[in-house]
Amino acid sequence: MRFERPEQIAFLAGLLAGAGLWWLLPDDLERLWKSLAFGVALAILVYGMVHQFLYRRLKAIYAILKDPGTAATSRVSLDDVEQDVESWARNRDQQIQGLLDREGFRREFMGNLSHELKTPVFNIQGYLFTLLDGGLEDAKVNRKFLEKAAKSVDRMTALIQEMDLLSRLESGAVALEMGTFDVVRALKEVLEELEPSARDAGVELVLKKDKERIYKALGDSRKIEQVLHNLISNGIKYSQPQKGLVTVDILDLEDRFLIKVSDNGIGIDESDLPRIFERFYRVDKSRSRDVGGTGLGLSIAKHIMEAHKQQIHATSTRGVGSTFSFTLEKAATS
Repeated sequence: MRFERPEQIAFLAGLLAGAGLWWLLPDDLERLWKSLAFGVALAILVYGMVHQFLYRRLKAIYAILKDPGTAATSRVSLDDVEQDVESWARNRDQQIQGLLDREGFRREFMGNLSHELKTPVFNIQGYLFTLLDGGLEDAKVNRKFLEKAAKSVDRMTALIQEMDLLSRLESGAVALEMGTFDVVRALKEVLEELEPSARDAGVELVLKKDKERIYKALGDSRKIEQVLHNLISNGIKYSQPQKGLVTVDILDLEDRFLIKVSDNGIGIDESDLPRIFERFYRVDKSRSRDVGGTGLGLSIAKHIMEAHKQQIHATSTRGVGSTFSFTLEKAATS
């Protein structure tokens, strides 16, 4: 049993004092009531002292901390004090952990950004130094190295543009141009744009839909096309080489459409799934460098869907493939 409250401390002190007096007094008729009276009196005295010098002062300090204006009239109990202090401690631990998590994320983000910029910058530097060291006069070298430098510049430009877009999406500075659009038409435009790269990679693109149904959705069609472009291009990159398959399904729900983009690629480990929508997070870093990209596509897709107040999810099995799905609000039909 723990003695923490004033009345518990007073009871223990009175009990011990009464027991001690019982032991010391001679065995007579007055022994019992003298011991009880002394114990009760001491208990009252101890309770008053603890209450006066500790309990009341503790309540006053607590009242000042909680609300300075209520210090004189607060009637809080020790149970309230204990609960609030425990709540403060938990909140403080959560705040500290949140700061540590953000600091870790900041360090990781800066490291990833530095790495993403370092590669094209060093490439450009190497190509230019080669040209300055004599390669400029060699017709077989100069154009080849200038084209390689231009590709690295394009990569940096794409990275900066996507970083700017992501920053504006996160801050809410991007205004959506909401309207009614045809989901199938948007999908076909994206598939036609990506058909050459899919053909070069030996990947088949398949669109599944109900031919008799009209798919009219509400949203920013250009932003949704960007989401589709990011998801389908990822499917092409990570599908099985020369026998890949990327399938796009449109499912009709009650008040929404569900768009699913599936591939038969390398898949994603379950431990990586919670982080794939983070900036620069790459599941397979070595292979990701080979297939290109900025590492921001999924993060941009996530923020675009959140701006539409819709959801985007990913499921995957390692070695089998991945499926990314998101919802779109149906447009009102007359």
